[in-house]
Amino acid sequence: MANFDYGEHQLSHVKADAAAVSEALRREGFRVTLAENVPVKELKNTVEQFARSTVTRGVAVLYFAGLGGQYQTYNSKGAWWNHLQGAGKPADPRSPERESLALADVVKLLADHSSAGANFLVVDAARPNPFLAERENEPGGLAAVEATELADDMLVLMAAQPGSTAGELNEPSKLAAALAKHLSQGRESIGKMLQAVGNDVEQQSGGKQKPWFVVGQASLAVDSGTGKNARPTIASWPAFDNRTFLDSEQPREGSHPGQQWINASGMVFCWCPPGKFTMGSRGADQTEFGDAKPVEVTLPKGFWMAKYEAAQIEGQRAGWGPYPSITKAKLAPMHNLSHENPKKFIDMLTKAEQKAGRLPGDWEYALPTEAEWEYACRAGSTTRFSFGDDAEQLHCFANYADKSLLADDGAMQFADGRFDDGMGKSLAPVGSYQPNAWGLHDMHGNVAEWCADRYLPRLVGGVNPLVDQQIKEASADGVIRGGAWCSTAEYCASAFRNSEFAGKQRDYIGFRLVLRKE
Repeated sequence: MANFDYGEHQLSHVKADAAAVSEALRREGFRVTLAENVPVKELKNTVEQFARSTVTRGVAVLYFAGLGGQYQTYNSKGAWWNHLQGAGKPADPRSPERESLALADVVKLLADHSSAGANFLVVDAARPNPFLAERENEPGGLAAVEATELADDMLVLMAAQPGSTAGELNEPSKLAAALAKHLSQGRESIGKMLQAVGNDVEQQSGGKQKPWFVVGQASLAVDSGTGKNARPTIASWPAFDNRTFLDSEQPREGSHPGQQWINASGMVFCWCPPGKFTMGSRGADQTEFGDAKPVEVTLPKGFWMAKYEAAQIEGQRAGWGPYPSITKAKLAPMHNLSHENPKKFIDMLTKAEQKAGRLPGDWEYALPTEAEWEYACRAGSTTRFSFGDDAEQLHCFANYADKSLLADDGAMQFADGRFDDGMGKSLAPVGSYQPNAWGLHDMHGNVAEWCADRYLPRLVGGVNPLVDQQIKEASADGVIRGGAWCSTAEYCASAFRNSEFAGKQRDYIGFRLVLRKE
């Protein structure tokens, strides 16, 4: 966001600063939206629309270049609050705060509407504000942001130390130049990237300007010294290339297993290639289930499987809900859903994607068939779990019934007290555990997942098998797969099948989507 037109005061380098940061982000594979000269009446909506476009469990970067300041307002009750100034000449130049959006509002919009796993807010607004030049006893620059004001997944970077201004009104931003130069280090660690940016800015300014940042619950200063300072524990971002991501507005067939594609709603999908596999329990599973005798299955067409279980924030974005929930965590999987409920979400998502021009007429979102689900879960494996046969490794891949659950609820005596996945009696944010070989998370545990099929006490093999109501033997129950937060290791096995009355809503049942060509 680049605000450089403030009437008689023009910030001549801000447009170029924002362009340099935008280009650096694009090189790293970020989807970039550039907004210029946003007036105050549109600032809030612009930030909210950005937050709603973020990628599930991705990294979101909101860069603001323009004027800012500390103001006392009626709501601040005597405290000095940070504000970002909308573009244009203020109606009353003596009161620019009336043309500004509180930084706290920006933080809240990201916290409420972003689905990213890390939200990175860069405030390049340390220039002296000319509208404040004649005010006496007015603090300069921006005030410190308290870690307690931020969500755990948020980081705020400011161009200068709290209470300090930096540079002149019409000179290039040292922070923008440093970001453009060192952004690629974020592939390894955002902390290392921030360290390099801080060092660069200090060097450019001869030590006069020092960026400052704070990360949720732990305030950290960027130090150019020995590098012994703590670094934020915020995820790095993956290197972007066509092998990792399919760079396409619309879905098309992937080139290899695990390649990722992101839809207009920020949902991530992983490519599952066409193939043949043995579905069901076998010797390598180290256990056998009576309704999962092995059958041979052929899937002649590949498909995109959602990388994560459908998250609550994704339902909110589609305008779906509210519905009963055991947690308000926005990245927790949707749950307490009947077999029919996901169809409403699918309809809303389909309309939104078609409106955005991102869904061709011959592609569809759906619940996966039971065969598609197990094929994607196994990801080429033939073992008990997607990662192997050893249940002692399950806590690295799944939120399931273990030591922490037993500690939260002593009635859960069936839980495995030897291992701890760290969640207890709760749902984990999607993507909290290691993925399988095709990049899919939570195929074991967290919530059991509805499949498109009706339950039949035996597996059906062949080409694209689907058990629906046309099969007389099929029950009215729907199939659920994968186990849940309250499941033992046995229930989390790749071949384990379970069923539930299709109209029943359970706090341990959710779903994930498949995207396939019809």
